[in-house]
This record gives sequence, C-alpha cells and structure tokens, in this order.
Amino acid sequence: MRPALHISMLDAFGDKAFFQTKKKYQEYFDRYRELRKAVLEKQKNEQEHKARIEMLAFQIAEIEAASLKSGEDFALMKERDKLLNHKQIADTLTNAYVMLDNEDFSSLSNVRSAMNDLQSLEEYDSDYKELSGNLSEAYYVLEDATKQLGDLLDNLDFDAGRLQEIEHRLDTINAITRKYGGTVDDVLDYLDNSTKEYNLLTGNSSSSDAMEQELKQLEKDLLASAETLQAARHQIATALEAEIKAELCDLYMDKADFKVTFTKGKFNRDGNEQVEFYISTNPGEGFKPLVKVASGGELSRLMLAIKSAFARKEDKTSIVFDEVDTGVSGRVAQAIAQKIHKIGSHGQVLAISHLPQVIAIADYQFFISKESDNETTVSRVRLLTPDERVEEIAKMLAGDNVTDAALSQARALLKVDGPV
Repeated sequence: MRPALHISMLDAFGDKAFFQTKKKYQEYFDRYRELRKAVLEKQKNEQEHKARIEMLAFQIAEIEAASLKSGEDFALMKERDKLLNHKQIADTLTNAYVMLDNEDFSSLSNVRSAMNDLQSLEEYDSDYKELSGNLSEAYYVLEDATKQLGDLLDNLDFDAGRLQEIEHRLDTINAITRKYGGTVDDVLDYLDNSTKEYNLLTGNSSSSDAMEQELKQLEKDLLASAETLQAARHQIATALEAEIKAELCDLYMDKADFKVTFTKGKFNRDGNEQVEFYISTNPGEGFKPLVKVASGGELSRLMLAIKSAFARKEDKTSIVFDEVDTGVSGRVAQAIAQKIHKIGSHGQVLAISHLPQVIAIADYQFFISKESDNETTVSRVRLLTPDERVEEIAKMLAGDNVTDAALSQARALLKVDGPV
C-alpha cells in the first residue's frame, strides 16, 4: 500500500460535506494554477515587449541621427567618382574643346566656311539648298557643344575638401546600411516600419497589474480553503483511527494502535499536506510506517482491518483478498473469516485462501488448479460441488489422507449435517 495512495484512501472515508469542502478547494486551486500561469506568461511577454520597444527606440534614434535623404548614397558615389577622375575628365574635355575650336586648327571654323559656301549655291538647286540646311544645323549643334565644353572647363575645379567630405559621409551611410539595409532607401523603409511598430507598442499601455491583484486575492482564498480542508481531513483521520482500532480488536490485535500522520507539502489538488498511515503493533513500540510492518500475520490482519473499515465507505461492488490470512491460524484465522464474511454483506468478496476457516465461511467455493506441459502453464477455476467442498476442506485439515474425523470437522465448519 504505497504512501502516495493514503491521502485518497483517507478522503474516501469522508462524508458528503467533506467532499463539498474538497471540491471547493480544488476549484480554487485549479483557478489559481491557471491564473498564475497566465500572469507569468503575461509578465514574460511584457519583458519581451519592453525589450522590443527599447531596441526600436535605439534603432530609430540611430537612423534619424544620420539624416539620410532618398538616393543620397548613389548621388554621392557619382560625385566622388568625378572627383577621383578629375584629371582624366579635364584632359578629355580640353582635348575635345581644342579639336573643335583653336587658333591653329578649328573644326568649327572649317564647318562655318563650308556652310557659307553652300549657302551661295542654294539658288541653283534644291538639293544644294537641303544640304546647306543640314550643314547649317550641324554647325549650330557643334557651336553649342563647343560653348558647353568651354563652360564645363571653366567650372571644372578639383576640391580636395569636398572629396574628403564625401568620403566621410559615405562612411556614415555605409555603417547604417550594413545594419539596416542595402541602400539608403532600404534604410528609410526600415525606419518607417520601425516607427509604426514603435508607436503601436507604446500605444498599448495594458499590463498584468489587474491579473496580479486577482491572483493575490485568489491566493488568500486558496489558503483559507486549504485550512478548512485540512481541519475537515483531520476530523476524518480521527474517525478512521478509531474505526481501524476497533477492527484490529476484532482480529485479536487489541494492543495495536493506528495513526494517520500529516506533514506539510506543496500545494496540489489534494491540499498542501501529505498523509501516511502509521502502526504500532505492541505496547511500548513506537509508530512506524505501514509499509515497514515486517510480520506477515500482522500485515495481513492490518490490511484486512483497513479494507474492512473502508469497505462500507467506498461502496465497492467487488473486493479481492489474495491470501490476506497469511501467517495466522486458530482463533485469529476464525476472526479473519468472520471479518471477510462481514465485508461480504456490503458487496461481493473474492478471497484466495489456504485456511479452512476462511474457505468454509464462504457462500461458494472455487478450486484453482494449474496444468502445465513443457511449454505452457494454464490455471483453471471450477465451482466445487457440495461433496467436493467438504472433501477439499477436509484435505486442508488432514492432508491428502482424509479421515472420517477430518470430514466431520469439515462438515462442522460448513455447518452441514452428515454426508452431502
């Protein structure tokens, strides 16, 4: 009988009022456990929520401090490339300008001369006039290009300070884009999304305070209910102790004492205390756990006393006793037989026994036999006839050599007259 089962056995001895008390406690306990789990989960979520807000605030501040502008990275890289290649650009532009207009050889001047010559022929042929128009158009395009080249050369200055400024700015931009996106525009998209999330999270001000207050009140109710359950259970224990002591006296263990011990434990659906049955079998001996009772005879009677006490409360339809009479004989065996028979008045009892007193008091006797070959063993059970039960009980009394005296004694135990 494992100690873990003792509390449920004790509670089974309670009345309707006790079960109502226990049910109310269990309702408090279940609600407390569920609410406590919810509070812990919400607190965890709030911590994660707070950490997320702090991270978003840091990231938003870092990005905003960079003062990014859409497309800025590409524009700066383009400007940097121009500054880094200033000499090549200047040389190429100068060469192009010189090819178009210089004192020694001017392409623009030559085209202008050709244009003037063709204009003088326009009156002779429409083809000349068309060609003259095309050349005039080309001249003015070249003239405009020459002017643009001149303007570009006039404004083409190398600014080392500006190059350094661009390099520094690109370093800042690269540091940000490595963390938050591939380009400035990607970072600005991230900033927009982060700002929206930050506003959403900071706009939700609900907390677990209300749930925690409810949990504190529920904890008080649970403690009060546990105390009520404990007091009711201790009353049941007192009644059970008296009941089992009376049962032990019937089994000639009037010197034995039975006690229910309580120790504080963790809260669970049964309360906040542990229950274990203790027994003292002889005067002067201290109580010891029921599971440590050494004597087979004592343990058999003790178990029968406990089952007898609980049989009326548990309202079971069937109870099985497997050699509960081990280690006893004589008047003790007779007392056990009567006790089992008494339990049978509340429900069906199946008793496996080797004692004639126990077998004889039963309403029906079954014989259990085993048959085996080299491979299997089969147990068989059959109901004994009136004659067979006299013979089997006589064998228990005298052995295989059944005498008339043994048969007479068997009939006396069965309370039958003469041969059956």
